[in-house]
Amino acid sequence: MKKGSTIALIVLTCLGLMGYTYWHSEQKESSASPTLSKAQTSPSAQAKAEAHLKALHVKAREQSIVPTKLSIPAIHVKASIEKVGVLDNGQLGVPSSEESVGWYKDGVKPGERGNAVIDGHVDSRDGPAVFFDLKKVTPGDTVMLNDQKGKVLTFVVRNVKSYVTDKAPLPLIFGESKGRHLNLITCTGVFNSEKRTHEKRLVVYTDLVKNDSSQQPSSPKNVQVSDNVISWKAAKPSKVVGYAIYEKRAQSVHLVAHTKTPTYRVKSNKSRTYYVTAINEVGAESAPSKSVVSPSKQH
Repeated sequence: MKKGSTIALIVLTCLGLMGYTYWHSEQKESSASPTLSKAQTSPSAQAKAEAHLKALHVKAREQSIVPTKLSIPAIHVKASIEKVGVLDNGQLGVPSSEESVGWYKDGVKPGERGNAVIDGHVDSRDGPAVFFDLKKVTPGDTVMLNDQKGKVLTFVVRNVKSYVTDKAPLPLIFGESKGRHLNLITCTGVFNSEKRTHEKRLVVYTDLVKNDSSQQPSSPKNVQVSDNVISWKAAKPSKVVGYAIYEKRAQSVHLVAHTKTPTYRVKSNKSRTYYVTAINEVGAESAPSKSVVSPSKQH
């Protein structure tokens, strides 16, 4: 598990230099090959099951994109997307143009579990900028992202909130989440000429609209841990071929082929938090189960 790092984030400069300090977890979806618990089958059948389940797991996680274009039909916004990161002075970079938006490239990719973040200017010395009308979006409106290959992800607005700048809930905006979210940020409120920034931040919270949602399996039920063994209720084999066990804040994921009594033995000696997802035969992954905490092993 990587260690988190404390970095100063500028949610948006808005013609000024108002910064935040935020504990940013560097954890993102695992890019490493998952491990697979072996079932009691012949070597050849086991090898086929492992390869099939790993392929389906990869397919289930291919939702994320590197975004290049953003559109919000409700407010007639179409904008190109720049990659922004943290500058040498600890501030988050912002778009070079008032008509483009910036995706925080060192955070979550849109479509991954967690909170992807895109910011944009509300105005400039010359007048309204790309997110001038962002305050007009309402729950139910859609936000669409395209990548360079033309793949489209659609998000639906869940909530719109404004916060006094130094009281914005940064873990909620940038932090970890089991869901797949996109949060849009701009400035709002009165412009403080002394500080050269607006006094509030507007945040639009959105959720990914999953493709093939009708084929998404149900989340594993009755997840529990006992003697460092995680167990859950098996789904119908005609719909589910295996399960993925995620350790919260870690990059590892473990795959378990479907059985009547699926289990996973925790290998860590330290207390850890886990959740389980189900993977079906078309490569769709369920929403996460409830979390369980493994006890630490005493020596």
